[in-house]
Amino acid sequence: MKEKGVRLKSLLKGLTRLQRIIAATCLISGTVTYLILLASAYAGRVMSKSSSANAVPDYIRYQAMGYTGDTVTTKRRLLLSINEDGALCRSMLCSFDLDLNTLDVLELPPMTLMEGEGYTARLEECYGSDAYSKVLENAAGLRLDGVMDMDTRAFSRIVSALGGLPIVLDGEVDIDGVTLSPGKRLLAGSTASLIAGDRLAYNSGEERARLFSRLFESLAKTLSSRGALVWFSQLMDIIVNQCSTDMTVSQLLELVELSDIIKPEDISIHLLPGQNEDGRYIADKEKTAELLNISFRTKGEELPESELGFG
Repeated sequence: MKEKGVRLKSLLKGLTRLQRIIAATCLISGTVTYLILLASAYAGRVMSKSSSANAVPDYIRYQAMGYTGDTVTTKRRLLLSINEDGALCRSMLCSFDLDLNTLDVLELPPMTLMEGEGYTARLEECYGSDAYSKVLENAAGLRLDGVMDMDTRAFSRIVSALGGLPIVLDGEVDIDGVTLSPGKRLLAGSTASLIAGDRLAYNSGEERARLFSRLFESLAKTLSSRGALVWFSQLMDIIVNQCSTDMTVSQLLELVELSDIIKPEDISIHLLPGQNEDGRYIADKEKTAELLNISFRTKGEELPESELGFG
């Protein structure tokens, strides 16, 4: 996936000297650039709305047919992955609801067993190849709008740039000899990196297994509460130079803008229902199908558990 994904800084390759100066200026003045792009995007939406003022929105038509409002929505789905030295540590399926202004995230353990036509493999075995995102799409029965990848060092720098992340631990957690005490604490970037890279977490107790979910929830809510302009300017250099993605600039900006309208209380983090068996994570298909149908699909996309590609 890294070979295929577009590393944002590589976009500078092939530009003329003048174009590079302009691009560099944009990166240095990231806040101004973002404001211009944000204003342009907003103006485009206003023009689009005015040109279609007489059109009846889909959700109104569906409600008139008897559907409830929460079944008529538009989703944007992003697969966010974190690796350490090339080994998959975390897979997060993020589903942004553009109508209800909510964010649901499904955390999938790297050793999740995936099954499809002609193959049976753990999710981590697919990482780094073109099959990675496709296997997940087939397993969940969902179409991804984009993928983003970073390593634990980039994740650590993100947390540090934000000044740390608050988290509450119910019990003591030990990770590779580092003990985290119960209670409320502010996690530094180095500790966040340790947690993100803890691939053995899913073989341990519930507190350790769900620790990254709590950390990621804190990250999502921190970004939401600060506002897009603030956090984007703080993290832009890391996103541009240390993350890879196949999304376009407009797609990225759309997700950035959503953080301004998604309230912290409308963010939900879910761990894939299932259990660890002999080094493989086996999904509970019934509970997984229910979760995906409720929180990750739109009207008409519902799938029975028999059509999921989890082992």
